[in-house]
Amino acid sequence: MMKRLLLAGGGHAHIEVLRRLARRNLRDVELLLVTPSPLLIYTGMLPGLIAGHYRLGECTVNLAALAAKAGCQWIAGSVSGLEPQRNAIRLHDGRQIAYDVLSLDVGSVAQHAGVRGAERFAIPARPMEGLVRWWKALLNRFEAQPSLRLGIVGGGAGGVELALAMHHRLTFFGATKVSLFLVTEASTIVPDHHPEARTILEHALQSRGINVHTRSKVAEVSEGRLRATRSAELTFDALVWVAGAAAPAWIGQTGLATDDRAFVAVHDTLQSTSHGNVFAAGDVADLVNHPRPKAGVFAVREGPILERNLVASLRGGRLASYRPQKHALALISTGARHAVASRGSLVFSGDWVWRWKDWIDRRFVARYRL
Repeated sequence: MMKRLLLAGGGHAHIEVLRRLARRNLRDVELLLVTPSPLLIYTGMLPGLIAGHYRLGECTVNLAALAAKAGCQWIAGSVSGLEPQRNAIRLHDGRQIAYDVLSLDVGSVAQHAGVRGAERFAIPARPMEGLVRWWKALLNRFEAQPSLRLGIVGGGAGGVELALAMHHRLTFFGATKVSLFLVTEASTIVPDHHPEARTILEHALQSRGINVHTRSKVAEVSEGRLRATRSAELTFDALVWVAGAAAPAWIGQTGLATDDRAFVAVHDTLQSTSHGNVFAAGDVADLVNHPRPKAGVFAVREGPILERNLVASLRGGRLASYRPQKHALALISTGARHAVASRGSLVFSGDWVWRWKDWIDRRFVARYRL
């Protein structure tokens, strides 16, 4: 009897799974892909898109076309639940889809950490499709209102990159007044990076007049106002929430084993520690033996192992183990065509780093173009 492999989510691991499945041409397996959108925006190019260096089409992978190439049916929908005892997922519109083997690559969502008003008055950086739509609308609004106050919550690489990208794009318009601030709970920005990289990025923020409020935990957000510890009340026209990553709320209601933040707990094989026919990769997964930060580079590296193990699971084969690298290369753009490379104690910066990053990103997206 034909078995069904269901891929839920169109993240960086799943696009590699689809690319490899297209080579296998599995005729004894029914393949399904469920995603809210037929397009995936590549995370690495998002700051360049915000800054105006790329058009949207240059940063996207056509999931529906990639699925078709692999003989996989694409289904438009957003997962709202999972019933592993019935081997079925549930979509927001009430549809249920059964599976024999399930793979989850649904990403993470913004973590408001229970901050009052944040969910209502802040724009979440995840999912990226919503952020991109909001940014396009804001640019149209900005042309008619050349004075704007923007706030960013989150001092990691993602928050710093977005702040610098937004500043670059808005000042490109020749605005009479653009003001940005960044708020972070940590004592410094990018605390996980080498001090030399931090110094370069701090200088980039300072030189552009972006005010950084460290050791400031957001206590409340209201319309146009943010209240944080160790900071005076900050006012804004728009606030983007980049800090933290949380698992989709429905994950914690599935009965799957999870970590303390409700991310799916998986073995080195990317197989659920509690349900053998469920796999997870990317941000939604917690590799219990090798915990790593939520970063796209790990999802990309998981793709080949995930594809191999999904096929092995369907056919009763042996599963392979994934060993994540200890130090990942981070390429952090600074608004203009300039970037910082950081890997462990190695730090480089310059226009040439941006060109290197641009080459890597374009080559990655091209891999999934038909």
